[in-house]
Amino acid sequence: MKLTHFILGTLLGGVSPFAYSAQQCNDAAPSTAPDERYQIHLDGTVTDLETGLMWQRCAQGQEWDGAGCSGSAPGHTWSEALQQAEIANQQQDLSYQDWRLPNKKELASLVEKRCFDPAINLSVFPKTPSYWFWSSSPNADFPDSAWFVSFHYGFVGNLNKSNTYAVRLVRAGQSFAFLPDTRPDAFDFNDLSDVNRSVTLTSNSIIINGINATTTIEVNFGEYSINSGAWRSAAGEVNNNDRVKVRHVSATGFEQTVTQTLTIGDQSGQFSSTTEQQSTVEVSGKGIIEGRVLNGCNQKPFSLLNVDFEGVSGNFKSQQTDRNGRYVIGLDSGEYTVSTEEPGFQEDRHRLNLVAGETRIANFNLLPSNGCSDIQPAKTRQALI
Repeated sequence: MKLTHFILGTLLGGVSPFAYSAQQCNDAAPSTAPDERYQIHLDGTVTDLETGLMWQRCAQGQEWDGAGCSGSAPGHTWSEALQQAEIANQQQDLSYQDWRLPNKKELASLVEKRCFDPAINLSVFPKTPSYWFWSSSPNADFPDSAWFVSFHYGFVGNLNKSNTYAVRLVRAGQSFAFLPDTRPDAFDFNDLSDVNRSVTLTSNSIIINGINATTTIEVNFGEYSINSGAWRSAAGEVNNNDRVKVRHVSATGFEQTVTQTLTIGDQSGQFSSTTEQQSTVEVSGKGIIEGRVLNGCNQKPFSLLNVDFEGVSGNFKSQQTDRNGRYVIGLDSGEYTVSTEEPGFQEDRHRLNLVAGETRIANFNLLPSNGCSDIQPAKTRQALI
């Protein structure tokens, strides 16, 4: 059953659309911030027994009068919010001089999830404006933004630092290690397109950030590697600052996409690959020979390189590779020698028998005449025929 508790709020310096609160709570739901969690002191402070943090019961701008909070809680920009802690320390507010602006996890720990407008325990924090409060946490991706907690509904978000929100100060404790944070910052991998079919593809590496405890890692298929270690498919564990990459085998068909999902904690990122387009050459009465010409040391494609096709009857044709090192040609049935060469590289050639209406694939991995030096060739030269 939902009950409504009417609490007279205070006007937030003209900046709050939620100036007067009529707190609503679902009394059938369990409390996330019950009275017994807090030790209330007579000086206007309260200690959270779960976290060990000491809070000011009143928002900045309000005054503790011995029984509750009086006055208004004006809004501050983010830089002004940080300065509020300095001012409080200079004045030895409530007899302490180590006040600070809480980080977003500390501030969010005050949210009473079964209530809203405001979403906080009003017995412990009386006359809390049903409004947004600044945290000390900047947004790592957007330097002009910082994180806040809305005590209207209890959500966490980030907005420009020039906005004016309320402030509540905290002291003691410099981290939130007592509340493990196993949700990393958002991550994703660079997708690949126009790739060969049925080949193993490895993603770029991503760095795990934003967690303060070991958390789970798993992949829906394929494999992952942590810090360049062994590849694995079973679920495991990662820590902050670990480097992770994934790999999977590309699709067997043309123009098909394979999407691999890596999940760390409750955050997921994807690595997708899309295979090459199917050849579009005239095949009436002919067969197709296609493939790619790559550097055997680093797998970079050779573009605008001639691939020669010499038939046993003496017929000869040539085809240039495109920017991706790919070629495709339609030829009459018969036996062909397929070859290509590049100055400074070993010539490569293959013989194959072509049948009308069928496709033969001849891939080349050209090796430098002097070898790969300290670069290990990706794979042995071979034609897939």
